[in-house]
Order: sequence, then C-alpha cells, then structure tokens
Amino acid sequence: MSFAAALDFTLRWEGGVSNDPDDPGGLTYRGVTQATYDAYRRGMGLSGRPVTAMEDGELRAIYARFWQQVRADEVPAPLGAVLFDFAVNAGPRRAVRALQAVAGLTCDGIFGPATMAYVRASNPRELASRVLDARAGYYVGLCALREANEKWLRGWLARVHAQREALGL
Repeated sequence: MSFAAALDFTLRWEGGVSNDPDDPGGLTYRGVTQATYDAYRRGMGLSGRPVTAMEDGELRAIYARFWQQVRADEVPAPLGAVLFDFAVNAGPRRAVRALQAVAGLTCDGIFGPATMAYVRASNPRELASRVLDARAGYYVGLCALREANEKWLRGWLARVHAQREALGL
C-alpha cells in the first residue's frame, strides 16, 4: 500500500481539532499535536504557530516522517499501513514495539536488522493481523492504567476493526 493510500485511511480517523483535557497529547489538529508541529517547524527553521494553522504540505511532511520511522516502504504490504496508522495514533516507537512483541524480539522500539529479518521471514498478512491484535490489546491496557482512556476505547477499537476490514485481514 502506498503512503498516499495509507494516509487517506488514517486521515478519516484523524480529523478536526481536539483539545480534550483528558488527552495527554493536548491541542491536536488532524492527528498532529501542537508539540509535534512545534518540533517540525523548529527543525525546518520556522517560527512557531498554532497547529490549527498547519498547511496540507506540512501535514503530509509530518506524516511522511511517521511512515519513514516505521520503515513502511521497506516492509511488505499490508504491514506498512498497519504500522503507520498505529504510529500516528500511539507513536512510532510504540508501533515498532508491538511488532517486536508479536515477533518475540527485544522490544526497544528501534526498527533494526533483527526486526527487519523477522518481517522478511514472515507471512506479511498474518504478521499485520497479529500487530492489529497487539494494538487492540494495547488500547485495552491503556484503560486499565488510566480510567479516563475508556472514553476513547470504543473509537480506538473501531479504528483497528476498520483497518482490518479495509486490508482484508
């Protein structure tokens, strides 16, 4: 699956402005937190501004970094799309740790040679399905850690289910 197709799926779930006091991410626009946007702009040598003023080109550039961090272009479909969407929602290191956990590898969140070797030796559809299962378990676990997360659980699980269906898994 291409970056554009994966981004299209993700943006259906990452729309609008959110600034829920129960969300540790704070002010978020189209899935990008103010902190992520600030870091992006600083890295580009630009001054800060509200994430709600983010342009489409900036949004795509930020999401392209998530795509690259989970090495989505280097892994077989549909695993790249699964890792990318999880990275957008919970962070690239969390997505890679989920992959490493289902692989029985050291869960350091770094997509290194051992992780890639496992991916290349695996059935990509089966592995993608197992990562989706781990993602659902991660969300359930978040609710056990913090009761306020329960208000998002249904939506998180619906997103996992929607991706499973979209990818035919």
